[in-house]
Amino acid sequence: MEFFPRADLLCPLPGSTLLLPGPSAGNVGQLAIDVLICSLGATCVGQLEDVSVLPLAAWIQQSGFRQVVLLGSLEGRERRDGQLADLRTRFFASSPSLAADCPRLEDPQKEEKPYIERLAGPWPLIRQVSALQLPLLAFLQWVSEGDNSRDALEVAEAAAGYLRLPMLGAAPAQHRQWKLPPSWQSVYGRGASMDVY
Repeated sequence: MEFFPRADLLCPLPGSTLLLPGPSAGNVGQLAIDVLICSLGATCVGQLEDVSVLPLAAWIQQSGFRQVVLLGSLEGRERRDGQLADLRTRFFASSPSLAADCPRLEDPQKEEKPYIERLAGPWPLIRQVSALQLPLLAFLQWVSEGDNSRDALEVAEAAAGYLRLPMLGAAPAQHRQWKLPPSWQSVYGRGASMDVY
């Protein structure tokens, strides 16, 4: 995998945090990244190019990132009975030191690694990054297919709180204002005209 930085910007990757959407149900990771980019007014610093995503974990290691924060989701239909009413964003940390900095989102006793690891979605990427002993923290939400914009906002909120992003200031979560990406306006197309009824 190659990174092509913009010639007009100096953006050192070593020591920085990589915020990454994970492959997951409902595209929650991608939607959460969209809203973070739009709300923060982030600047494009370059482009990644590869014919597949297989070399991603090695590229992360070679680039020298301080940590990886992965945003994604878990298939809602895979929840156990005890998890059905629990709507909190979950986290997975590759090391206890990362979890220590994270607001407690999940009781560690509830984690069922053998069960979780056999699910698809972000787990293959999480396993590869963790196998390289890279610090990784994943924020994940139980979702179903459909409109997952609310789920994406919750995952973005959890990641922004952990990263202490400056746009959030000290405001309580219920007062935080997210700027929705313009692309979200056309996700489901236009509503049917009332003339057809």
